[in-house]
Amino acid sequence: YIKSVSHEKIPLLHSTETYDLINRCDEVASSVAAWSGDGLHFILKDKAALEKHFLTTKYASFIKQLNNYGFTKINSKLEESG
Repeated sequence: YIKSVSHEKIPLLHSTETYDLINRCDEVASSVAAWSGDGLHFILKDKAALEKHFLTTKYASFIKQLNNYGFTKINSKLEESG
């Protein structure tokens, strides 16, 4: 999964928490979640591991929260093509 965001729509607290979560995954478990090569998007790669080891909520709830705060899903083929 690849997500992008319009920063104007996201409360600072949620934006910071998401940023920290992706940074933590990118540093210690990039097979779970990571930043894209350009650093503008993040990629959710392993939802089971993300939910088990990094989230304090269910994966589906996390995705709903992202959607509520203006994050949008980008086609996963985008990452493959660069």
